[in-house]
Amino acid sequence: MLEFTDKKFDVNNPVLNAGFATAVPLLIIFYLLLPAVVNATAVSASLRQLNMGLLVIAPSLIILMALLVVIYFAGTKGQLFVKLELVDWNAKYLAVALTGAFGMLFLAGAVTYGFGNLLKILNIHFESPIFLKLVLECDNKTLVALGVAAIVLAPVTEEIIFRRLIFGFVAARTGVIMAMTLTSLAFAAIHFSIVQLPGLFLLGMAFQIFYLRFNSLYPAILLHAFNNTIAFAGILLIRILHLPVA
Repeated sequence: MLEFTDKKFDVNNPVLNAGFATAVPLLIIFYLLLPAVVNATAVSASLRQLNMGLLVIAPSLIILMALLVVIYFAGTKGQLFVKLELVDWNAKYLAVALTGAFGMLFLAGAVTYGFGNLLKILNIHFESPIFLKLVLECDNKTLVALGVAAIVLAPVTEEIIFRRLIFGFVAARTGVIMAMTLTSLAFAAIHFSIVQLPGLFLLGMAFQIFYLRFNSLYPAILLHAFNNTIAFAGILLIRILHLPVA
């Protein structure tokens, strides 16, 4: 049973404070401003999608490297993995995360499907998820870039940012439950998909629970990576077989 109160967060923790102060501006620049500039300057929809695909890896690497440098020097220099709470590796995390990924994917998928139908009933227009469009329409080079970003870079970068830094910073000030809720809402919002908001929120909560349950970031990263791998494989199947997308 999860006892959220077992884990304490310090408002004076230099890793959380420095990481939060670095992560939030980087998120705004690379998740909000950069995509907006690309969308505004691209002369066609196809070029816009291509640019978005090619710009996935570089920003993720920049964000990740900047955060690692800041965290390394925060407080006492060194102990990077300990500061990130990438500790206590156990092979059982692979099985636990893979099982959890299938369960959460079905749950999030069902919620997304139901919410999409609700939006239609309410006559609220929504676009297909950006990532879905990109994978279905991009060229092969961009497809590889998207795969690397979704399966490797996004799980590592986003779990460090949301589950460790933003969550820890907010939890020290509001408590664990409120921090989980706010962090999961922010995680869902940065994906820019109205129809996916409830499903992504649930995924964010699951990733956070894995981090808290095992007191390590490894299970959360693995759950995220397996979830994205299964989803990416499903979209690839649609692309290869030219299946219709509802």
